[in-house]
Amino acid sequence: TMAVNDVATAGIVAFGIITALNAREVTGRGQEVLTSLMAQSLTYQIGEVVSYAGRPPNDLGGRDCTGVRALERYYRCADGWIALSCETLDEARNVLEFLAMDDADLAASLSATRDGDLAHRIAAALASQPRDATALALWAAGVPAAPVHVGPEVFNNGWLRENGLFEDWQHGRLGIIQSVRSYADFSATPSGFKYPTPDLGEHSVEILRELGYTDDRIQHLLDSGAIFEPATSRAHVRDGGAALATQ
Repeated sequence: TMAVNDVATAGIVAFGIITALNAREVTGRGQEVLTSLMAQSLTYQIGEVVSYAGRPPNDLGGRDCTGVRALERYYRCADGWIALSCETLDEARNVLEFLAMDDADLAASLSATRDGDLAHRIAAALASQPRDATALALWAAGVPAAPVHVGPEVFNNGWLRENGLFEDWQHGRLGIIQSVRSYADFSATPSGFKYPTPDLGEHSVEILRELGYTDDRIQHLLDSGAIFEPATSRAHVRDGGAALATQ
């Protein structure tokens, strides 16, 4: 879910710097790291923009895209979804044997389309099966498979929480909020989101003060509706005082 432009480029720059520092330790020579939003985005999506004679067309995605091939896509079970990701002949053989589809063409199965005959057969075989138990059984049979966790399931996942993916913080209006803790961890440098996302207009007064506006002028802007603060932090100017009191 990372933004392929902004956040991904920042991540690439960070790892580029780490790579350059490592190279300096080995060679003694420093390096300059350069990229751009466009260059990095093209790198991330290089498979979509390369063209050559005989190249197959790009897979068309979309909001409800279930995958790219019959053995690399999502399938609906009785109580959720499963993801398959088979890339080798052994993995293809394992899943076909598990689903009792030994009659399928093994070599052709890896390139079978996501909406073709093989995909329909797999979908029919999994439709009545329980998600979690089937995913575990597939994995035990040598099939790269996993249950698809959605919405609240993700935030309630004990393994993800134990591994530090989430953190809780106190929001002045909404109470306890759970969010992603950080995108990466570095052993010697704390990372993560230091401040919660502010409410709309939450820092209107502080910003105008930093710009040199007087309290009287700020109060006039508040009274006129030109600026505002959230209902939980409405402010007023104390008579003769130099500060706005927060209630």
